[in-house]
Amino acid sequence: MKEKTKADQDLAGISAAIKTLESTLQIQQNDVKTLKLKLEKKLEEKKFLNVEEMLKFVVSEDKLLETEKDN
Repeated sequence: MKEKTKADQDLAGISAAIKTLESTLQIQQNDVKTLKLKLEKKLEEKKFLNVEEMLKFVVSEDKLLETEKDN
């Protein structure tokens, strides 16, 4: 009987963990949708056709520091 009780407790714990993970996943999926919409809006505002086009203008901090030292 103790084994069944232990198994039931384990099952309850695992079920709770799964529900928590599912909830977290749903939140993250909603966040992804929201952030994608915001990115698309910004790309449109700045007249970029896509992310790849925008990334051509992204420079690393190291590159900026290097450029500043040269000037």
